[in-house]
Order: sequence, then C-alpha cells, then structure tokens
Amino acid sequence: MKKILCLLALLITLYAPVMAEVSNVTIVSVVPPSPNAGDLVTVNFTYDRTSDVWNQSFFLAAVSTVGTFQSGSTLGQTFKVANGIVDIGGTGDGAISASSGNGMGDGNGASLIASPASYTFHIPDTLEGGPYFILIGGKRDFVDSGSALPVSQANYPFTVPLPPASASLTKTAEASTVIPGGLVLYTLNYSYVNSNSLTITDMVPPNCTLQQISPGGTSSGTAAGSALTWTLPAVTKRKSEKVWFLVSVDAAAVPGTIINNSADWTLVDTFSASTSGTSNDTTVTVIRPFAFNKSQQPATAQIGDTVTYTLSVSLTGYSLKSYDTFDSNPITGFHPVSGGSWSWMSDGAGSGYLYSPSQGAGSYPQYLRDTPTDFCDGIVQADIYVGAGGYEDGLISFRHSNTAPALSYGVGISGDHTPGDLYLQKTNPGVAGPYSPASWHSNAISVSDSQWYTVKVQVMSLSGNSVGLWAKTWIKGTAEPAAWMLAVTDTANATYTQMPGCGYVGFQGHPDNFNYYDNLKVISGNPIASGAVIFDTVPAEITYLDGTGALAGVHDAAVYDGVSSVVSWLYPGLQTDRADILMWSGVINSCGQITNTGAIKANDFNPIINSNSVMYDIPCGTPSITPTITPTDTITITVTPTITVTSTMTMTVTLTMTPTPILPVLVMSKSVAPSSAATGDTITYTIRASNAAGLIAADNVIIWDTLPPKHTYIAGGTYDAVNRVVSFSTGTIPVGSYIDYSFTAMLDDSINKNEKFYNTALSNCDVAAYAFVSNQTTLAAIVPDLELKKDVTYPNPTDGEAIIVFHLSVRADVTIKIFTISGETIRKIDGINGVKGVNKTLWDGLNDAGERVSSGVYIYKIDAVNGDEKKYVFGKMAVMK
Repeated sequence: MKKILCLLALLITLYAPVMAEVSNVTIVSVVPPSPNAGDLVTVNFTYDRTSDVWNQSFFLAAVSTVGTFQSGSTLGQTFKVANGIVDIGGTGDGAISASSGNGMGDGNGASLIASPASYTFHIPDTLEGGPYFILIGGKRDFVDSGSALPVSQANYPFTVPLPPASASLTKTAEASTVIPGGLVLYTLNYSYVNSNSLTITDMVPPNCTLQQISPGGTSSGTAAGSALTWTLPAVTKRKSEKVWFLVSVDAAAVPGTIINNSADWTLVDTFSASTSGTSNDTTVTVIRPFAFNKSQQPATAQIGDTVTYTLSVSLTGYSLKSYDTFDSNPITGFHPVSGGSWSWMSDGAGSGYLYSPSQGAGSYPQYLRDTPTDFCDGIVQADIYVGAGGYEDGLISFRHSNTAPALSYGVGISGDHTPGDLYLQKTNPGVAGPYSPASWHSNAISVSDSQWYTVKVQVMSLSGNSVGLWAKTWIKGTAEPAAWMLAVTDTANATYTQMPGCGYVGFQGHPDNFNYYDNLKVISGNPIASGAVIFDTVPAEITYLDGTGALAGVHDAAVYDGVSSVVSWLYPGLQTDRADILMWSGVINSCGQITNTGAIKANDFNPIINSNSVMYDIPCGTPSITPTITPTDTITITVTPTITVTSTMTMTVTLTMTPTPILPVLVMSKSVAPSSAATGDTITYTIRASNAAGLIAADNVIIWDTLPPKHTYIAGGTYDAVNRVVSFSTGTIPVGSYIDYSFTAMLDDSINKNEKFYNTALSNCDVAAYAFVSNQTTLAAIVPDLELKKDVTYPNPTDGEAIIVFHLSVRADVTIKIFTISGETIRKIDGINGVKGVNKTLWDGLNDAGERVSSGVYIYKIDAVNGDEKKYVFGKMAVMK
C-alpha cells in the first residue's frame, strides 16, 4: 500500500592503490556494453589523484535507478554501515577495503596523476525491465549513514529488457477468527509488470458490513455481496503494492459460522490482450470468545484410584477495534498535543503517511487518536519509517493521559546504539525533568535509517498494580518473529509512583529528525474475557488432592474451597488467543455414578456457561468370599423345618449355621525423605501397611505405588518399567503387626522451579472388600536459578570449524546466533538441549545458506531458557583463512 521510490543499488568499496584523494572520474568502457540482470560486468575507468598522504581514498561502484549516488544508507541499498566500517557482504565480487576517518573531498593537491582502474562485479539479478545506471565515484575515508556523497563520479546508462506481462494476487485476513460484532481487515497484495492496467474485484463477505475501503477503490454498497473494485494504472517495471478493505461481522452471526472469501484480477497487457486469475481463499471463523471442554483420566476407575480431570480452556480476549492508514488528508480522529505540528504526505499513488516534521528541541510533538480513548489492555501495532540522520528513532505512545509532559507508555525503535534498539518507555509528570523516562532496551534487531519497520506491543494489567508489556519489531513486509524481544513487568516504585491507566494511542515525533507512521491497528479486549473464573465442583465421591499452579501473567493457582467443594482458577486480566490446560486430581472414595461438569464465569455481566459433562461408573460389588470359620465368628441360627414321613407324623427341627465373615482391614501410611530434592538426589519413599486395627490376619498382601513423573527408579521392590509401578508382595500380616517397605528414586534434569510431586500408595489382600489407600506425600523440586557462563571458543582464530563452550547451572533450551561485526545475523543454531555443567556446540563455519563465511571478526550470542528464566551472553571469535 505504501512505498517510497528509492535507490536500488549494489555498492562496493574499493581501496585505492595509494594514499590519495581522487577527482575527474571517467568511465571508459563497460564489458559487455549492454548488460542484463545477473550479468558479470567489467567497468574500466580513469581518475586523477593527488599526493595528499593524509587522506585515504576509495571508490564506490553501484547499480542504480538514478544517475547519481545517494547517501550511505538510503533505503534499497544492499550494504550496511556501522562503526565506520563499510560492510557490503561477500558475494564473490571482490575484496572489501575500509578505513576509519571522516570527511571527503576532490583532489586539491598540486600534482595530479592520471590513473586507470577497472572493477568487475555482478549486475543484481533482481532487476526487472527498464533504464538503470552503473555508477563509479571517488570517495575519501568511509561511508556512513550520514556521510556526504562522492564528489567525483560518472555514470553509464543501460537498459534491462522488459519481462512479459504478468500479475499475481494474494489475499490475507487480519485474523482467522472473529467474535460477533468484531472487525476483519482484508488485505490484497498484488504484483504486476509491463501492463496497461490491472483490475482487482472483490465483494463484501457474507455476514459482514463494509466499514472502509482503501483509496482508489469503489463499492456498490456496504451490505454483504456488494462489489468492490480497484483499477490500477499502466506500468512498465514491476509494481508490488496492496489494497485493503475493512468489514464488521454481524452482531447476530452464529459462532461456528465460516466466512470464505477470495478476490479476482484481470490484467490487460500492452497489446490489449487480457488474462485473469483468482487469489487464494481466506477463511475466518466466527467464534465465542472462549472454548471450554472437559475430560477425565483414566477412562475407567475403581475405589482408591487417583483420577485427573482436565479442563481445556481457549480464551480469545482480543479483537481489532480500529485501523488507521492515514490515506486521506485531512486526517480524522486525531488531535495534536504537547506542541509541535504534524502533517500528511502523499506517496503519489493515492495513499499517504502521517508525517512528523523536525521540531525544536523543546518538545516531543504528540499525535493522539481520539477514539478509542479507553485503551488499557490489548495490542497496538503500527509501521514506522525511520528518517535519515539524527537520533533515528520513532515512538508509538499508548495509555497516554493527554497531558504535557505525559503520563504514558511508549514503544519505539532507535538507531542510537549498534546494532539498534527496540525499547519500552514510561514517562511520568510527577518527577523532575521534561520527560523523565524509565526505559527497557533490547538489541535484538539492527535498526537503520531510511527503512520501514513494523512495531508491535502487547499490554496486560496484572495483579498488584502492575502492568505486563511485551514488544517486538521486524522489517516491514518480512515475517513476524514468533518470540517477543522485550518482556517487562512494570510495578509502581518510589520514583515512578504513578502508573499509566486507560488512555489515548498515538505517536511521538522527534525534535532531531522526521518519521513516517502508517497502518495503526488498535486491538483491545473483549469484555467477556475480562476477569474470567474457571471452576469445577469436586464430587462428594472424590477426595481432592491438588490442582494446576499459577501461570505468571495469565492465571492464578488453583484454589480449593473445602466448604463448598469447589476448585477454581482466576484469569485476572484480558487474554489473547490463549489455550490453557487446567487440571485437578483426587482419589475415589466410594462407588456409584460420579458425574462432573466444569463452568466458566467470564465476568459479572455474563451468565455462567457449563462445559460438557463426564462420568465415572464405579463398581460397588464385593468379590465372592469363601469364609474361614474361627472361634471369633458370629453364628446365626435359623430354623429349617424338615418333614419326615413315618407311620406317624413327626416334626424334626434341624439347626443350619450361616456365617457372617470378619474381613481384614489395613491402614496405609506413606512418607518421603527428604521432603525436597534436586536433580540427581536420592529420594526414599517408605510405605507402612498396618493391621493394628484388624480383627483377623491379612493374607497375601500386595502393595503397589506408581512412580511419580520426572522420577528415575533406583532400587526397592519389583519395578514395572512399562507402567512405572513399584510393587511389594508379602505373605501374612498378623493382627497387631505391620510391615514397612521402601524404594528409592531420583529426580531427572527436566524438573522446573517450584514444581511439586504428589503420590499415594495402595494395597490389597485376600478377601478384602476394597483397596486401601495411603496418605498423600509431597516432594518439592529444588531448582537453582538459571546461570549461563561463557567459556572458551576454540580454535580462536579458526580457519573453519569452531567449538563454543559454555556452562549452565541447570538444564536449558539453548540457541546460538552468530553475527557479523555490523550486527547482521549469518547463522542460527537452535534446538540445543543444554545440560547442567559444561556444554560444547560445534559451529561448522557456514552461514544459514550453507556457504563458508569470509575472514573477519564475528560476534556470537548464547540464549538459554528454562521455564520463565532467560539468560544470554555474548562472545567474539575470528575467522582467518
């Protein structure tokens, strides 16, 4: 949709043979004289140089859409500049030379010496048809982001043939799901070349109403089925842009409704012949703001078994609330505050940008959106173009109090530090200074001037007057990174006692340079997902054991109310597209049908909604018993008449004895030592089966115990590795006696901080009516804080492979990234399963493309993650060939 026409160039710096300044650069010949995209060319040229030994001279070679050199880091150039070093990247086109210093100029010495030179390089293979220039220029010292242009230069024009007419169209929807009444942004990404026109047609999807359409588009109405049309002008070179439209989904749309939509295109070439095509199909599903399902494990059970109930909860707490493209002038819905002025700039294609011109140093001009004014929690995303020179930063403001200086948060990008900053900032008018920012920084991405970036921040209110902030940035048009680059929990403290509440969303200008802003998306919470409570009633037939713990920033730990027999979890803030598993477990204590249903209470304004129901059918029958009669048995005498026929009628009474047996009763107890353990520690579980309360002996006693998760069996009893069950068998436990059994295990290295393990043992014996259950033991895992230490990298320097050595205090997931000295990522090694202690990882000396890297100094970064803990260290190594 937005584009700035800029230099498309491949620049390469050559070191002059002597210390000198250059002038009178003249291109003598180019071989071949009419190069095409991807061709290898040789440029022969001459120049004059002076004998001024105090300045080093360089040449710049470029392929450009314009006939003169542009500044060092103009958008579209393929080289990067950092710390006074020209870093063009090794493409096989020649050696790179660089020098520190500053300034540049024509030759001004007395002795001009004419010198011939030549350079061979590839024409970029990405060029499409049209006119281009080969540029050769003389440059003193180095090229940086704000340096002047080469003083002496020459160009050689050539033309790349036009490709055949062609077009393509892809369609995207802002989200794959939407709630009734929510907004959906459809974007049509088109590309066409060498054509008289391109016409794109679409329609307002079913169950939707048109809200906005991008400039140049027309509609036959706003209702579902209305036609949408964009007619684009003739082009020679390829044009790749996008158009868009915004719809609202009907408030009465039924959850589960699927909205399918695609677009069509028609291309007319320069011979007036037409071709047509269709984009991909987009699918958006209307959903409730949550999904809720319940299950139970195991599938069947009996008295004494431990069962687990699982609640699968999916919360969709955010939806698109507003979208601003700044395509129209004047701009509506915004107002400036805090001094300064803002303007709108056209991109020459019917669209535009919000523009922050240079201001005086006395204020940061704000530009704030009037509506929605109640942004508290959600997502803000916008595109930022970082202007050339100066501090090179841009800032999105949110939760803004509309005062000066403002109580607000901001997320920004800056080129102030190498390789660049993504930062979160809080300003507070309650302390001294005009802005008084508290800042958090990340150097996860290189930030250059004259470049578009997309910046995204997620905001969530947390308990205890705290705010969770997550931020990321990426070059506009590239894939969004999966991980957040900044994660901050901000809590009121002695200096910043005030916390930004609900407020405006907008932008800040910078007093030292300009910025463009575009495509502002405000995504805020659906009320139904605010303060959600998930709860489950514990049936009377089950004895509650434990439930899922807290997940920081998402939900609180399980709370069990023994009076009402309810276990619950609180989601204190708004959630976005979360999918959580909540579980609780208990022991079955009686028989019969046990039915259970979970429920969700989204907030005070919505009714309770139940999950599906699950049921156990626990058998109540007792086993067939052959009693053993002992003196302690109770004898019940019944009278059974027997008729004996004789010559005279005589009644005989026979006594029949029916025994009611005395059944064995065992009391189970269990202990664990120690009560807390670390990875590798030996843990002893002791089980006592007591017949002290019984009236008869317990025969053929069997005791079994399921090994808890993340335990490794060591010794004791008989271990079934498939089912992870430790068992003991004994003959008889007489009345008044007991038997102790024990087994040992150790925790593996997958344990997490604050994790606990719960366990019960069971037993049975001949003629027992049911299994006997012990008390529950609790073992707490001891996990040290994550510590990451860099060790040696060897060999260093290396001519090929290198081994990176580091130490971990605990197991962690490790990623190693390798950068050039200018900050460009050349290799990412992920999926490393770091172990406690010494770790060694091999780098094969190749980049992500499988190419061997050139000689130079490289920076590597080691990232380690264990649960919520993250650590990183940097190192340096050299490659010499």
